[in-house]
Amino acid sequence: MRSAAFVVAFTVAVVGAASCLVDRRSGEFTCSSDADCTGFSDSRVCDTGAGFCIPVSCPSACNGGCDPQAKTCQVVCLSPGSCNDVDCPDGFDCTIKCTATNACAKVDCSNAKSCTISCIGTNACDSVDCNGAGNPSCNLTCTGNSACGDITCDGRACTVGCTTANACGDISCAASCNCTATCATTNSCGAVTCPTGCTAGTGCGGCNTCGT
Repeated sequence: MRSAAFVVAFTVAVVGAASCLVDRRSGEFTCSSDADCTGFSDSRVCDTGAGFCIPVSCPSACNGGCDPQAKTCQVVCLSPGSCNDVDCPDGFDCTIKCTATNACAKVDCSNAKSCTISCIGTNACDSVDCNGAGNPSCNLTCTGNSACGDITCDGRACTVGCTTANACGDISCAASCNCTATCATTNSCGAVTCPTGCTAGTGCGGCNTCGT
């Protein structure tokens, strides 16, 4: 028979080894910032209060996937009526594709960090709201009959391309810090309201105040 002392020593050794393994596993999740939470099979951010990396999921609007750490979001609407109102999540860089007749209703990027939007097809986007504070940009391409409804761009830099006849409704950039509205033909755009000091016509330009 093994002595009692041997049994006790063996038990202590096993428990000690197990506790070390537990410590190492939990240690993998400790963090002080989001930068410590990379390399996992799922997306995680740092809960600085608890000091651990916790899983995060994509906002529901990001039906094409997202990167919660980089705050990028893909919105994909490729068939008629496939999306209702599209709202880029707060602080995200969104790529939004509305590439079918009536694919999207209103597209709202007012709380986004930036948006790149493609509206391709008849009435692909009902209206586009690119209002927002600061320098982040809103880049919009409209191709097709009434591909975009009215477009508003205040407080940020906007680039709008209306590439076919009747592609865009009215474009309002009155309070934009920089606006380029390119209308391929004389009837590609509705009324274009440029920032103070810019000249309407085929587009606005030459009054970039972003970052000043």
